[in-house]
Amino acid sequence: MKKNITEGSIPKILLDMALGMLIGHIAMTAFNLTDTYFVSKLGTRELAAMSYTFPVVMLVNHFLFGIGLGTSAVISRAIGQKNFPEVKRISTDSLFLIICLGTFFGIAGLLTIRPIFSALGAKDETLELVLRYMRICCYGMPVGAVPAVIDNEIRATGDTKTPGLIMLTVVVINVILDPLLIFGVGFFPRMGIEGAALATMIAKIVSAALVVSFMQFRMKMFDFSELKLPVIFSSWKKVLWLGIPTSLSLMLMPISNAIVTRITAGYGDKAVASLGAGIKIDSLLLVGVFSLSSVLLPFTGQNYGASRIDRVKKALKISELFSLFWGSFMMLIFILFRRNIASMFTEDPVVLKYIMEYMLINGLAFPAIGSSIMCVNVINGLHKPIRSTMLNFMRTIVMLIPAVWLGGRIADVTGIFAAISTTSIVAFFIYHATVKITMEKI
Repeated sequence: MKKNITEGSIPKILLDMALGMLIGHIAMTAFNLTDTYFVSKLGTRELAAMSYTFPVVMLVNHFLFGIGLGTSAVISRAIGQKNFPEVKRISTDSLFLIICLGTFFGIAGLLTIRPIFSALGAKDETLELVLRYMRICCYGMPVGAVPAVIDNEIRATGDTKTPGLIMLTVVVINVILDPLLIFGVGFFPRMGIEGAALATMIAKIVSAALVVSFMQFRMKMFDFSELKLPVIFSSWKKVLWLGIPTSLSLMLMPISNAIVTRITAGYGDKAVASLGAGIKIDSLLLVGVFSLSSVLLPFTGQNYGASRIDRVKKALKISELFSLFWGSFMMLIFILFRRNIASMFTEDPVVLKYIMEYMLINGLAFPAIGSSIMCVNVINGLHKPIRSTMLNFMRTIVMLIPAVWLGGRIADVTGIFAAISTTSIVAFFIYHATVKITMEKI
């Protein structure tokens, strides 16, 4: 059921697990960029519509993923304690939990799409495009939400490669379906932006089927012998105690992104389109540090359960050094190739200029962004989710939003981008100090 990560070479374990995570992160980034790329060929209005959906979609995804991380933290600690019946119980009951949550978000989304995106600044034809995209996403939510938790259950055992390979398969499906459904190739109808949404939902449903099958038939981590409400609710309580604060912590970023998008909307659709494209480009070039940071939660959880905090400290040090080198290299890539990368997403000269500015300015914060995420995952792995939530609240709400508003007033769209970068750099020093204090007190 598990890979032992409480013993052996820490660099080797981190590298092995990170490579598995890298496959998944590259696949997820390619998944998002594929939709953005094909939709951008429909026009600036369609690209702006997708940019409006990004903060809301990420808000829901971050909540569900936070529940997955909470599940991972509980399972990984149980593995470290060698409590394998508990591992099966949590894995099984969390499957029912995520289906219930996905159904809730799907229904709630259908009832609130128009007022939410109107409040974000989407208007007229752009708003109608947003509504057409989001309705399809909501219909697929109950099943599409499943991988957010099950992927993390698999990773908690130390197996990071399988979720990555499954995601890679799903990306191939999405890449094939996107042009067919968006542009109406062959006998497929031309669906425009709705085709992008439908391709995404089909791919996520396939992903759900694959991860559940792997858990049931290969890892045998499901146990349906005690489907009693008191037992299920007890499992849900353990998961939600960690999952809800973690979800709230993760949701702060898309919430702040939504507010930043609303502020940016005051500078026009082209500014919004460039911001949305820039954020997705970030996710591609930071994929290495995201992969390593994701490894730190199950690594910390298992070693915490085995009372090996010394290994956690060493792993964090290695990870922060890696983040410094990776971030510096990617910053150089942004500086040298920003025009080539930006031109993949638009031919509009104004949008191109904005995307290039975003890449140049935010690239300076790359070393800090990766290290901050690593610190948060270690804190969550130590079962201190409220502490990480407070840190993220400080960065995304208390610091970022006022800085973006002020930056826009001082230097227009360029000021907004500068505020995003500066906030990330300052926040890193606070995150680093907090995680060091947390580990010393355990």
